[in-house]
Amino acid sequence: MTRPPPRARRRVVVALACVVVLATRDDGASTLVARAQTPPPTAAAAPPPPPAPPSPPPPRTHAFLDIPVWDISMDVNSNFFAGTGDGGASTEADALLCRHGCLSHENVELSFCNERVQYTFCKRGSAETIADGVEDQVSVDLMEASARRQYLNLIRQLTFEPSAGCRATLRRWFCYEYFNRCNVEETRYMPTCTSVCQAVKKSCGEANSAFIECDLEWEEQDFGGSTPLSYFEGGSFDANGTYVNTLATKGAYIKGQKPNGENGTLVFEELPGRCTGAAGVLYARAATLSVVIVLIVLA
Repeated sequence: MTRPPPRARRRVVVALACVVVLATRDDGASTLVARAQTPPPTAAAAPPPPPAPPSPPPPRTHAFLDIPVWDISMDVNSNFFAGTGDGGASTEADALLCRHGCLSHENVELSFCNERVQYTFCKRGSAETIADGVEDQVSVDLMEASARRQYLNLIRQLTFEPSAGCRATLRRWFCYEYFNRCNVEETRYMPTCTSVCQAVKKSCGEANSAFIECDLEWEEQDFGGSTPLSYFEGGSFDANGTYVNTLATKGAYIKGQKPNGENGTLVFEELPGRCTGAAGVLYARAATLSVVIVLIVLA
């Protein structure tokens, strides 16, 4: 068999090389086409969202004190303040009586309320501490222990961290509630000043001090059903102009002036000269007046 000349062989080699190249290119193109026709891989499913955090618990309400403020102020709690054995006071006048006499802070020792009680106050206590022959200091010790217990009980129930100023006003409030100032005749005691309540609101915050109401009225609590029905909404005026109300239709309590013209009795007293806790205000006014007098004399 005769071999092709060298030039022919080169042509064959070149032709074969081109075929190989074209075949390679075709394979590559086919591969590219195949890749283009292959659908892209589906994206991985997104992970499920993290579980929602648990909803915060509902805000805790402030439980009422063991001895409610309105009982403290009006001396109607027969277990501690009234001490009459008849279930407490029947009228406002009876409620303000200092039944066991008055004590001067100079004749007894105070610790929890020493800096706040610098006056003659109404003596209170249990049947054992106010019995004949028992020293006054025994009653005072019980009064202070009760004030301290009530103060700590309230602090533990707060849903916020009270500031030093808030704690101070709360402590002052309880001392004034338990150690009400006596009148000059030492026959009646003076309710806590409205300004003391307002100081608590200011130092602790309005929202944080929802457990105390500065405009609370004594009748609002309807002790033993003694509040007149005319003090509640839901009634109507008859042909004679009389406001008629019944237990069946009685609505919310009316603050301030009632339809019959009467006014409720505030638990906190607004007049500084008739309440416990306004000594600082009175002293400040006296000091200011003294300065004015001195300036006038020097002039």
